[in-house]
Amino acid sequence: MSGEQYVIGLDVGTSTVRSIVYDALGLVVGTASTTVETISPQPGWVEIEPEQLWEKVVEVLRLSISKAGLTAQQISSLGISCQRATFTCWHKETGQYFHNLITWQDLRADTYVKQWNNSFTMKGLRLGGKLLHLVTRQPRHKVAGTLRLHNRMVPMRLLWALDNIPGLRKAVEEGEAMFGCVDSWLLYKLTGK
Repeated sequence: MSGEQYVIGLDVGTSTVRSIVYDALGLVVGTASTTVETISPQPGWVEIEPEQLWEKVVEVLRLSISKAGLTAQQISSLGISCQRATFTCWHKETGQYFHNLITWQDLRADTYVKQWNNSFTMKGLRLGGKLLHLVTRQPRHKVAGTLRLHNRMVPMRLLWALDNIPGLRKAVEEGEAMFGCVDSWLLYKLTGK
């Protein structure tokens, strides 16, 4: 058994973290899961404290490996599935985060979304898409005619963070900040930067 290689699937959701160890035949040999606490500091805001999430990830990885009767050295790879639109920003050298993970459910950028969707630029893009579709009849242009930004999109919430999190914009301008969704942040932590 010591020569065999195993893989782990890590599923990091908004409310649960799960880890599943698979053998070479794809059979499950160990599992673990735990809950994640979300924070709502203001109405419409939904956050996760990064260190708490990190501790939960380490906990389920260790527990699933232990339940499989394995050591970490027997794990050949790790696959991460996560909440794609949840993100944070952190200092690239110290790893200290500038703010909690802002989840995909968060509505703090609602004003930005409305302003951008009502801007002449967005209206022009939608009109251009409709006109191109009218002339070419190509479906891709029809899609451009319906383009709208949403709160679930990371760029709108990232823009909010740049404008509202003390020190973040300056750190970005000085090349000291890193940005990432849950998978990128976990890879930063798992690899030691």
